[in-house]
Amino acid sequence: MGQVRQLADQGMGLSLVALRVVVLGQISMVARAGVAAADRPHLYVAAIFVVFVSSAVLVTCLMLARRRGCAPYVAATEALVSMGLLFLVPSSLAPTAIVGTWENWAPAFALNSAVAVCILLPWRMGAVVSGLIAVFYLISGAADPSASSGSLLANALTYLGLGFASIGFSTWLRRVAAAADDAKAQAVEATRSLERERYRVSVHDATTILRQLADPAVPDPVIRALRKQALDESHRLRALLEEGRTLTLEAHTLGDVLDRALLGFEDLPLVRNSDLGDCATLPEPLIEPLTLAVRTLLHNVRTHAKARQVYVHATADEDSWEVEVRDDGQGFDPTTPLGFGLRHQVINQLERRGVRVLIDTSPNEGTSVTVGGTR
Repeated sequence: MGQVRQLADQGMGLSLVALRVVVLGQISMVARAGVAAADRPHLYVAAIFVVFVSSAVLVTCLMLARRRGCAPYVAATEALVSMGLLFLVPSSLAPTAIVGTWENWAPAFALNSAVAVCILLPWRMGAVVSGLIAVFYLISGAADPSASSGSLLANALTYLGLGFASIGFSTWLRRVAAAADDAKAQAVEATRSLERERYRVSVHDATTILRQLADPAVPDPVIRALRKQALDESHRLRALLEEGRTLTLEAHTLGDVLDRALLGFEDLPLVRNSDLGDCATLPEPLIEPLTLAVRTLLHNVRTHAKARQVYVHATADEDSWEVEVRDDGQGFDPTTPLGFGLRHQVINQLERRGVRVLIDTSPNEGTSVTVGGTR
């Protein structure tokens, strides 16, 4: 059972406890007068004793953290006790104290039991039991010649009405609680999925650097460049671990972003042409994703492209900006599934921030990735 469903059941249980305490208080207030008005006081006292014992069992069950196992048995006991008291209490009283007095508290107790039964039991069983209590009330009242049939029928309908109202309210509350538990579970799973994606995005470039550093075939010039990138990645990952946030980048323009993104790629045959875009100011939330996206594209070129030349071209005007990373390497089939870096680190991370991403490639024809957005 979900946490919200448990809270809903606990709330209904506490409400039943409060209602029972009120009824017991009323019975206690009229107990002395009832004994005085009883033709058979010992039966009247026995009825009060039974009420308090059954109520103690009910309250104990309702206050238990895990009460679902005992609920059917307690509900059955409540129904049997209330139906028995509808006959026992009137038979112990004098005829003048049966109708219209609080000394005959059995109908009120039976009404309280009907509400409890309808909340504790599944709704079909609760409806049947509340109907039985109403029938027992009619039978016990019919034995009293002074009781009018209209009053008996109206009171019997009260049992049914409150019973069905209790069923409707408890069923609705449990459904709302179950829906809240489902929504909570979905939110938790969505958060976990987001955290997994954030983790994969955070470590993607770092794992690429580590894999190349561990490759004995990587030449020394590339190793020196990778060391610079590894130091920068260590600062970024430490910020994630210690601060719970990404490292703040001292970059405000497109030129600053490219300066940081191209750091450590001196081993690539790279040509930068960004004079027309270096001064373009970018929105703060876009700086880090764009930096990581350009880095990922260059890591892909280094790892997969086997390019003789790599071009980084950037332009901007008053309203928009654009960056292109193009190589003359081996390219790839655009119909094949994209790798994690290109799919998540570039496309997903940029498109969710309103940046368009265009990929133009084919086997042996190089690859061009163009990203652009508004200022």
